Parts: sequence; C-alpha cells; structure tokens
Amino acid sequence: MLFTVTIKVTLKTGVLDPAATQVQKTLINIGFPCISKVVMGKMIAITVDVDDKNEARDQAHRMCSTILANPVMEKYEIVSIRKG
Repeated sequence: MLFTVTIKVTLKTGVLDPAATQVQKTLINIGFPCISKVVMGKMIAITVDVDDKNEARDQAHRMCSTILANPVMEKYEIVSIRKG
C-alpha cells in the first residue's frame, strides 16, 4: 500500500541560522516591522510502499535518523502520513 509521508526538518534551538537571520532583516527592511522570528528548514515528501501506516511512520523515523536530518544540529517532525 502506498503512503506519502511528509517530514519537516529544522535546526535545533540554539543553532545559528544565518539565512533565517538575513531573511528576517530583509523583511523588516522592506516594510514588515512585525517580524519577530524567522525559522527556515526543509519539507520532504516521500512515498513508501509498505503494509500499514505504522510501518510508514517507522520507516520515516529510520530515514530521518540516518540521512534526512543531522541529529547534532537538526530536529525533525513527521507532519503527516496519508494514503496515496
């Protein structure tokens, strides 16, 4: 059965993110003074062919801990798992 797993990877709290800092400064400079914080990361959608939703989740955790997220600097969250 096919499942699409969506994963969000972001930097852990305390890890410097110069790209997000620059985006925040630029947004403020071009007229968005309400910006108080910018967090950047990546969204990954992977389709897996497994027996059930639990196996899809397990596979996603294994992928994240081995290659999709750097456990020293990044955290990940499985945002959704849906059929198809």
